Amino acid sequence: MRPFGLPTKYKGNKARDDIHNIKVYANQNIYYESLENITKNKELVNNFKIIVPKAVGTGNPATDRIKPIICYPGSCCTETYILIGPFKDYNECENVASYISTRFFHFMLTLHKDTQDCLKKTYLYVPMQSFDRLYTDDFLFKKYGLSQKEIEFINDFIWPNLED
Repeated sequence: MRPFGLPTKYKGNKARDDIHNIKVYANQNIYYESLENITKNKELVNNFKIIVPKAVGTGNPATDRIKPIICYPGSCCTETYILIGPFKDYNECENVASYISTRFFHFMLTLHKDTQDCLKKTYLYVPMQSFDRLYTDDFLFKKYGLSQKEIEFINDFIWPNLED
């Protein structure tokens, strides 16, 4: 599960220097590490990627919200996160992040999520997209032919207090 071999409780250097120049996203912290101490997926460090928390909220679709983090080349993460990617450039990352940020995505996620854990299997019913564009709920609702009643259900079920 550790995408780069670093555990959740990892504590690295708080400051970047000539040796510790890889940015590490850790549990509510950012550290720096040397590339030689990254033990897995070293080849992905210098790619664009997205990370999302492995645990999100409480399992309540009205409040749980995954907020994707776009990671630039020269970065990695601890096992606190799930790695998505790599991607060819920033634009593709931004397009993926826009999809993850939709109510549609979160609704599909809730079909297999009932706890705070958001492991790989939780994404079972989330449809794959082509990431050559930014995504909005309006676009996805039209793409999948949702009725007005279905759209209202999703909007009332996923973050009902969120202003669009």
